[in-house]
Amino acid sequence: IEPANGPEKWTLLNYIGLDFDMNAYISELKSYQDRFKIKTCYATKYQNKTYEVLEFDWAGSQAKKKLLLSAGMHGNEISGVLAIPRILKDISQNPEYYKDWEIKIITPVNPVGVVFQSRYNKDGIDINRDFKNYKTLEARKMKEIFFSFKPDLMVNLHEAPHPSGLII
Repeated sequence: IEPANGPEKWTLLNYIGLDFDMNAYISELKSYQDRFKIKTCYATKYQNKTYEVLEFDWAGSQAKKKLLLSAGMHGNEISGVLAIPRILKDISQNPEYYKDWEIKIITPVNPVGVVFQSRYNKDGIDINRDFKNYKTLEARKMKEIFFSFKPDLMVNLHEAPHPSGLII
């Protein structure tokens, strides 16, 4: 996909985005600070506003395996972003189920894209297509996290509109 002019909305397949309040989302995520180690993983600035990407760390009582979970690489794929608070809640309420896992969650990978309902980041680049050249801050940070955390399993929550339905 050729670079866009910033975080352009994706118009293929008549995509219609949901209303999304980034400030409310970040506040909801930060409400888990008593159950998870939370930090700003990185931040990006666009149109005089700073957008932060959060990193959550949790370790089960018998953690032997590592899971890296990320959401929001494509801002017009909101389901994964919306799933993260539910995942945090489930881990919090059912820690015994996750006892064998050390879990790191990164969200939203592309905060400008999420705000503008765009596949592209602030520079008009599809981050998911940048894991060869690493031109974007987002791809470089995800690479850095991957190689420092060394997960046994990595899951990036995506969805895709398709003529026959929605793939999640």
